[in-house]
Amino acid sequence: MRGQAKPVRTLRHEGGSAMLIGLVLVAAMTLIGGTIFHLGLLESRLVQGDETSAQAVYCAEAGGARALAAIIPASGALLGWAGVPQSLATPLGNCAYVATYANTASPKRLTVTGTIGSVSRTLSWTGRSFSYGIVSGGGFSIFSISGNPTIQGSCGSLHTNGNLTISGSPSFSGSVTASGTYTQSGNPNISEGGESGGGRPLQPVPPIVPATVLATAKATLPANQVFQLLANGQVQDGNGASIATPIGWIYSAGPPAQWTFSGNTSVNGTYYVQGNANVSGNAGSPTSPWLVTIIATGNIQLSGNPKISAHLPGTLLVAGQDIMITGNPQQAFTGIIAAHEQIQITGNATIVGNIVAEDAASTSSLVTQSSISGNPTITYNCELATPMESWMVVWVWQECPTGSCG
Repeated sequence: MRGQAKPVRTLRHEGGSAMLIGLVLVAAMTLIGGTIFHLGLLESRLVQGDETSAQAVYCAEAGGARALAAIIPASGALLGWAGVPQSLATPLGNCAYVATYANTASPKRLTVTGTIGSVSRTLSWTGRSFSYGIVSGGGFSIFSISGNPTIQGSCGSLHTNGNLTISGSPSFSGSVTASGTYTQSGNPNISEGGESGGGRPLQPVPPIVPATVLATAKATLPANQVFQLLANGQVQDGNGASIATPIGWIYSAGPPAQWTFSGNTSVNGTYYVQGNANVSGNAGSPTSPWLVTIIATGNIQLSGNPKISAHLPGTLLVAGQDIMITGNPQQAFTGIIAAHEQIQITGNATIVGNIVAEDAASTSSLVTQSSISGNPTITYNCELATPMESWMVVWVWQECPTGSCG
């Protein structure tokens, strides 16, 4: 019996296949490694580019800060760089920036381009007028509105950083808001699109500093149009030279010192009163108002029926303490009315301008709570023409992706 044939095993050499697979793996690893390297290099360049871009933005911000310091004097006077646009080129290490300021009426615009190496970024600051016809710091008193006042104009809004009480039938062309509580009764008329309520963000309230406004008056007006009524009864002009007491003004030593005007004959000018100022009588006429600006370190009381308009452009009354306005004037009071402490307006006054009550802690008992009552009409259209202009401008900035701001 023959045995079965044994299977024959064929031996194959597989070294070539292993080598081929290894080469493919090496090639793949090399390709992956190269890709990772290039991605890392690209990422590094992107990061470096982002860092340079961010540095260029910081450079532009630095230029903007320096330019705004030149535009807005520490004194709070009129905004600088008046007239045609000007440029400011200042290298600072590897940061170079160029600032251009267009001092148009409104909005005012500052454009700054910062450059690091070959990378530039442009920022634009827009200075818009204070958007509230009436604003209060709200730190020490409740602001109350009652009666039938009318607050109108393109910026006919009211805001207090404290508590607000509304009653009667006041009318507003804008919003009525408070950062504290908002209490409403009666039938207030708030325009469509306006808002009302409490718990709103705090708003900037400019500091009211009579000495600053005096400094501006001295710098911008002829000396013979500035009258300094001093606490000792003496009178000086804008240069500090002694002059006669202006017609109609009477001095009282106090304390506190007080200067009173109660006549019908007046002298146009800007009056700086050390102490309290009390103005009544019937000075001026509808066709020829008394051009007067009153700046007092103490209180200002305005009553009677004077026909007055601001002498120092855009500025009517500025008090280091309180302002009280009563009576039924026949001429619109034109210009900003600003008090370091509180403001009270009653009667039927017509006011064209805005009202600012810084609402600092009361040192005077003339007005203990800021309020508007009666039937006054207050119109504010976002004007930007006061010596406190730099205080009344809100600056908002944006980046210009295209490298230029329209």
